[in-house]
Amino acid sequence: MTTAPPSPASSSWILQPGRLLDLYRQQQWDALSEEFLQLLDFFRQTTYLSLDPQQQYAIDAFVKHFLYLFSQEDYIIGDRYVEPFLAAAGLISNLVAISHFKTTDPYLALLEQQKNNFVKLLTLYSARNSPRYSVKALFDISPAIASQWYCHFFNSYYSLCANDVAYRHLQSHMAAFDDRLDTLVNFHHMNFAVTYINAEGDRLPHCPPPHLTSRPQP
Repeated sequence: MTTAPPSPASSSWILQPGRLLDLYRQQQWDALSEEFLQLLDFFRQTTYLSLDPQQQYAIDAFVKHFLYLFSQEDYIIGDRYVEPFLAAAGLISNLVAISHFKTTDPYLALLEQQKNNFVKLLTLYSARNSPRYSVKALFDISPAIASQWYCHFFNSYYSLCANDVAYRHLQSHMAAFDDRLDTLVNFHHMNFAVTYINAEGDRLPHCPPPHLTSRPQP
């Protein structure tokens, strides 16, 4: 039996992994996704100005179990969970960075060897990572999913612009703008992020106007 995550006001909590492992063993993929997103939402609502040993242990424990189960080849992410996981990519990157794992690089290498790995790779892929995937190759696989990833990828600019390697990674992906980008997907976030990432140009390169198909009724 697992306890529910505490409120954001709680100073610390200890992960109970039994629930996650049971859901995995029972192949209840949607329920496992829900559990992951619930736990991630707790971290999203919690601000850590510093970490005491118990909090550090709790974050390390979550990251350890999340990365292990999330990277299992038989775990399937249902269609309705694709966007929530892509939206959580920046948060996951931050949690891993403050854990003793520091990076998801080994898990990207593991996922690269698996089938049906696209959404998992994009969820664990951030500007902090050493690998740099081709933006064009990602859009070749799925323009719709790549558009969601592309917009969320830059949401972490506020914590990464001080990291020179990550900053250059953000700049390289922004310069690799793909014309197949769906500009109606969270585009307002990118418009703000570009002022920090591409301050010289202050706009996305070769960005087409949104394509609108509906017309007002006369």
